[in-house]
Amino acid sequence: MKKNILPVITALIASMLLASCNEPPNPLLGKWRQVTPPPAMEAVIEFTPSTMRMNGKAVTVVYQFRDDKVRVSASKHAIIYEMLNDNTVSYLDEDSGTVTLERIMP
Repeated sequence: MKKNILPVITALIASMLLASCNEPPNPLLGKWRQVTPPPAMEAVIEFTPSTMRMNGKAVTVVYQFRDDKVRVSASKHAIIYEMLNDNTVSYLDEDSGTVTLERIMP
């Protein structure tokens, strides 16, 4: 019985690795700051592979990619970020209108 399980487990791991190879790189990963409209106080937003951190709070997120847009979903909320270039993104906020973020260079 144990001999039959090992090939199945190996095949599952291999298929998961191959499936992950097809995912596009996440262009949002890293730290960003808001540039327009000017924020009342500077806030840094950090995107990691599984979280979005802002003001010291981390939220688990899921990313979905389509063309030059990245949808970031957390719980019942989602924001669609449009990649303007490698270091600039924008999104639509109900209160502020279009918000632009710039990547913070390391």
